[in-house]
Amino acid sequence: MSDRATVHKVLEVLLAEPRSEVRLIAHLAKYVAANPQDHKALLWYGDSLRLVGRCKEAIELLTSQFDCVVNPSDKLAFAVRIAMALETTDRKQAEYWFSVGAELDWEASGWLWVLRGQNLAFLERFDEAIQCYTVALKSSDVDLDEAYRHMALAHRAKGDYAKAKEWLLRAKKLIPARDRRMIGEIQEVLDDLENAGRGKRPAAAVVAEYPGETRH
Repeated sequence: MSDRATVHKVLEVLLAEPRSEVRLIAHLAKYVAANPQDHKALLWYGDSLRLVGRCKEAIELLTSQFDCVVNPSDKLAFAVRIAMALETTDRKQAEYWFSVGAELDWEASGWLWVLRGQNLAFLERFDEAIQCYTVALKSSDVDLDEAYRHMALAHRAKGDYAKAKEWLLRAKKLIPARDRRMIGEIQEVLDDLENAGRGKRPAAAVVAEYPGETRH
């Protein structure tokens, strides 16, 4: 299958299916080696490698082609995917690539700023994380309750429990009533904040809250 449009059509069908990473890798392994100029396919391949845990391969693939990318939106996508793959092993280097993405497009999607903020929070750079969440909240493409929750956790890490409580209450209002697990988790943190006078939690504790990965 050599026609790029046909290849993309097949891959888009796979992308629409849940848990299709292994099949995407199988379809793309030889294709991207022969067509490194197909940046869309490279991104799909790199994303799939990252999601199955082959982050080192994803990083090597995407960084090797980054300088060849000319289209600004593609270049941004490469930088962010490299950063996401680095988060598991080298968060300082991940921040470098998030910053590269920001330089390419400061008004990038809100979810990218949330990801960058989370990475900075792991590095205990909470003021910078809060700045990222603030930028995210100005975007139309952001999960508000997620941004609110992480904003709260960053403020809690700084010891500003009043602001942390304020942001958590905003998040709680957006959670559907049927999502009892998330509401319960938020309430647990709120209860903890109510008793904050009994002793502060270590700043690093914030990074363990609300685990999980979002695929975009």
